[in-house]
Amino acid sequence: MNITRGADAMNTHARRTVTSRLSYGAAVKGCVALACMAYAYGALDPTATARARLDACVNETLGQRGSTAGAATATTASEEDREQAFSAALYACSTQP
Repeated sequence: MNITRGADAMNTHARRTVTSRLSYGAAVKGCVALACMAYAYGALDPTATARARLDACVNETLGQRGSTAGAATATTASEEDREQAFSAALYACSTQP
């Protein structure tokens, strides 16, 4: 009977070892997958791309507005007028496809 208990104990230990190795392997694979996804997201960086497009559009819109108004008007424009122009340009650029 002692031999049977010993064999059962060894089998139980072996099963636990295999199970823990499998779960360790799954955890490592999960971590590697997360790291790869984070790298891909960082490489694509959609936020920076969208921000650069918005900045370029706003600068272009403000530049066109400034060139039509003339340089003398731009220097005498009030802070409130510039804020309104910026808000209008930002809204126009953010609503276009």
